Amino acid sequence: MRTKQERMLEPIGIDPDEEHAYQVLLGHPRSTLAEMADLTGWERPRLSALVRALEIHGLITRLPTRPVRYLPLRPDQAVNALIAERQHSLERIREWAEGVTSSLHTALEPQHAADVIEIVGGNTAIRQVLTQLERGAEHNVMIIDRPPYSPGRPQQINEVELDGLRRGVRYRTIYDRSAVDYPNRIGQIAAYIDAGEHARVLEDAPFKLALVDGKAAFMPLRVPAPDEDPNLATAACIYQSPVLQGLVLCFESLWERAVELNPTDQPATLSDHGLTSRDQKILLLLASGSSDQAIARQLGVAKRTVARYVSGIMKQLDSRTRFQAGMQAVKRGWL
Repeated sequence: MRTKQERMLEPIGIDPDEEHAYQVLLGHPRSTLAEMADLTGWERPRLSALVRALEIHGLITRLPTRPVRYLPLRPDQAVNALIAERQHSLERIREWAEGVTSSLHTALEPQHAADVIEIVGGNTAIRQVLTQLERGAEHNVMIIDRPPYSPGRPQQINEVELDGLRRGVRYRTIYDRSAVDYPNRIGQIAAYIDAGEHARVLEDAPFKLALVDGKAAFMPLRVPAPDEDPNLATAACIYQSPVLQGLVLCFESLWERAVELNPTDQPATLSDHGLTSRDQKILLLLASGSSDQAIARQLGVAKRTVARYVSGIMKQLDSRTRFQAGMQAVKRGWL
């Protein structure tokens, strides 16, 4: 039986059967076809085709013995060579696409409104388009996050963003204060910040938006209520145009007004200040302007308990107001 790990090589052109045969040889090097047949339960003609493919890929070599025995090459060396070859091929495709785009630049210039704004309908199609845009990001993604959300959001972690951050894409997100109040949301935001996201909070963000590399914008137009048909959801994709340029300028203006949650690249640890993880979460919510009731929902405690926690934190920060306490924590690098 094949394991899930035996599908790791598909992205570099190794199909599951080839990968399984390679895994068998890794566990039983210098096996013959007959021995491999006993180990896998596959017929020899099938195995013969698989080992030929593995030889072509450079994953195994045959030994000059009778009967012929097969020796797997070290995975780190063999796979690295295949990855380098695939990357070279992908780079050639990228160069081809850029060359064709450049030669057709005039023809591709938007001539009609439909070339500038594309309307997408239905939750499934909307998620697919947004995912495709984010996965294609090379330099930066700018997001305005605010309710309402489609079913399942924002409870689900955005794995596409985490992958982009690992690839070196810069993410800047403006969270509407009401977005921070969602249950368990503050933990998600902290996870994005830990991964490298630059996050700020704004009172009453005007709309939801995602901007990718300054080349495309994605804006939800309608989010159906939980009891409505999800196919009623609509969004707009906006491409190179004065409208897109205006949205970029709008984001930058809002970014300047928003409160930063991660002002330093190397914030001091909580232990340096004698604060608990609960205190940090409260400070983050205070900086976003959340009410005691909203903080109580996040922590799962009574509103009166939150008031006691906040009073202690304000005293420690020598602050007169809740918002000032949050801002003092930001300035000191505690958030």
